[in-house]
Amino acid sequence: MKVIERTVSNAFGRWMHRRDWRGVCIVLPRICVVLYWTLPGVPVAVTTKRHELKHVDQAERYGFLGFWKRYLTQLWKNGYYLNELELEAQDAETEIRHLRSVS
Repeated sequence: MKVIERTVSNAFGRWMHRRDWRGVCIVLPRICVVLYWTLPGVPVAVTTKRHELKHVDQAERYGFLGFWKRYLTQLWKNGYYLNELELEAQDAETEIRHLRSVS
């Protein structure tokens, strides 16, 4: 699957960043577009990259339709914070934090 990553630090990106939204993975057939909301001159956090790239892993695992079926079903049933795919991505962030704290 092709992955395109872009940093968005325009007014919209700053607005999203201030609301604690750090990124989004847009899963399309055969391609994932990852947008990182950030402030000008501020690099994207490693944990944010890992979170969004975990969604790319999920899209590769389940395929385009399978990913969206799972994601939207979980969103409907459990909301964003208890969505199984989001929890898996948050676990990936935690692994990075742990690895960085012990090294």
